[in-house]
Amino acid sequence: MQKSPNFLLRYAIGATIGLMLLNGAVIHFLQSNRLAETNQLVKASLKSALISSPSASTIHALTEQLKLERLSVIDTAKEALPPAQSGLLLSLYPQLQGVVALTTPGQQASFRLQGSVLFPELVALSLTALTTLLLSIWGLFYLQRQQQKRIEQLLKEEILTQDHSMAPLPEISHALQEKEHAAQVQLEASLSRNKELEVRASQDPLTGLLNRTSFQRDLTQRLQDESQQSMALLAVVRATELNNINKQRGFVAGDRYLQDVANLLTRACKRISNTDVYRLAGSDFAILQKTGNANLAEQLGQELKQQFDQYQTEQALDGVAYCGMTLFRHGHQTEQILSRSDLALAKAQTGVVNGWFLQEKDAEDYLQGERHWKQVIHQVIESQAIMLMQQPMQSMNISVRTYNEILARFVGDNNQLLPTETILAMAQRHDLLVRLEQQIIELIINQYTLRAIDQRWGVNLSANALMNNGFLIWLERQLLKEPNVASNLVFELDEDLLDCNLAASVRLFEMLRRAGSRSSISKFGKGLGSFRLYRELKPDYIKLDASLIDSLERDHTSQQFIRMIVEVSHRLGCVVVAEGVENVAQKQLLETLYVDAIQGYLVARPTPIPAMTSSNLEII
Repeated sequence: MQKSPNFLLRYAIGATIGLMLLNGAVIHFLQSNRLAETNQLVKASLKSALISSPSASTIHALTEQLKLERLSVIDTAKEALPPAQSGLLLSLYPQLQGVVALTTPGQQASFRLQGSVLFPELVALSLTALTTLLLSIWGLFYLQRQQQKRIEQLLKEEILTQDHSMAPLPEISHALQEKEHAAQVQLEASLSRNKELEVRASQDPLTGLLNRTSFQRDLTQRLQDESQQSMALLAVVRATELNNINKQRGFVAGDRYLQDVANLLTRACKRISNTDVYRLAGSDFAILQKTGNANLAEQLGQELKQQFDQYQTEQALDGVAYCGMTLFRHGHQTEQILSRSDLALAKAQTGVVNGWFLQEKDAEDYLQGERHWKQVIHQVIESQAIMLMQQPMQSMNISVRTYNEILARFVGDNNQLLPTETILAMAQRHDLLVRLEQQIIELIINQYTLRAIDQRWGVNLSANALMNNGFLIWLERQLLKEPNVASNLVFELDEDLLDCNLAASVRLFEMLRRAGSRSSISKFGKGLGSFRLYRELKPDYIKLDASLIDSLERDHTSQQFIRMIVEVSHRLGCVVVAEGVENVAQKQLLETLYVDAIQGYLVARPTPIPAMTSSNLEII
């Protein structure tokens, strides 16, 4: 197995230290033995030489022979050498000053070596070993450094080369390729996630159009761009049939309707360059054309109306959408532009069906649009410009009695239908909704009285009517004045509205029972709170939410849920109606679930009720 340079270096250093320790031990052993022998020789030689013939030549010859560096006395006699003898020794070897003491002639003296004894062969051996070890260590360090430089050079070449297969180190090349691939995959995944997050932040999930945030950003940039001095076009589009479709066909159909409108807008803008389409919120859309003019606005308006009219015919709707447009340039204020577009949209909705309007001037700014709608609603109330429409039910149980749902539509000056939801929303904004509903109920009671028919009519009530005590008192008086009519009226409210205002809902349902009228909960079955309403309100009818019917054929859970609702309702004496039925398969399946009646386009579409007077029929 190949060892790394670091491993070899650690191994060499360890071996070197071991050799140094072993060498030191050997030297110490030899030196100790030699020292012991030298001590014995010194004792004998000094005793004879210094005592018998203490001459300088003798001492010098002795020290040269023994290779002595320093001497000291181990044991001394009580009396020292005469000054002459000791002075001779110290004069020859001044380094022995203070460390040498000798005995008198005839006395025993003992000596030992005080320092190191220089043995040439041992010193040479030590130096040789040390030099070898140092050279070995330096050599290993040098080899390691050269190997490191080589690897660094190879890595640089590997990174810089495009053909990794030709790299001098296959292992390194393969590892680099794997890391490069992993990094590339990670980078692509990160870019994909960032792009997805960016799309989510700027795109409407239902239609795929740009969202409100993108619209605000793009509009602000266009207004702040000093290089753009030309006019630009803003078109605000409102899909006015969303609530009706949600109620009659279900929320799935409502979503398809919004998607279809988005596709129509996109198709109409394909031939116009530098144009973006946005979904602002709910049923509101926007078109931003960054180099627009009045001719382009007219072209866009006509194209949109043509698309909307065709779609209206295909889907059998009262309308599709309306468009309000305005022109702007750099320096205009955002609020100013939006106010003009809102005013243009209001005028478009009070004109022809699926119409458009271009508002070029500020006029009275935003307030003009508000006053315009207020004026229109007052005109509808005062002139009773209300058309009653009916959509019947089909009974699947001969023992139950159904009713026809009455729908109100509003007529403008040019005998064109006004968008229902917009009228109701604007009436609520101007606190005119209660008056408008009173007008509708008076018209229904009046028309029913003139017909003298044995048929039940259903009347829709809003949240404002539910929460307005004055309206409830007024309604009870109207019903008590016409008991025959009251007994054939069924007042219908949405489940979520009743569930959110349970106390007011209880008061309303109790009042209807006192007056002899019936009650109905529409869009029933949207949540677990549905069964709580049974106990509290005790309705005469429930109308299953259209979303349950839309998924009925493929969703067994919905089937079981409807079966449970039917069983509970029948035990409480409540009639179950399925609305939003559009095909025979749905009808047949509902029959197996013992639903009492169905309502939807399979049975009949809403149709106008001819207005009657005491003398003749008159269609508004």
